[in-house]
Amino acid sequence: MLEDKPDILTIGEVAEILHVSTMTLRRWDTDGVLKAFRPSKTKQRRYHKKDVIAYLQSTPDQGEKPNN
Repeated sequence: MLEDKPDILTIGEVAEILHVSTMTLRRWDTDGVLKAFRPSKTKQRRYHKKDVIAYLQSTPDQGEKPNN
């Protein structure tokens, strides 16, 4: 699924992979669930592919926030 994706992903790409909305990803970033970074002075979020893979491996149901 992620093999053909670049190492840096947009919020839209991650939303599609995880089957969640971009608003959910923004909230998760704020809450520390799945952290994004901003590579320039713009406010656009980007995600490292390795972080998305780690999230997928840490959650029992793909795309759902783990219960803590």
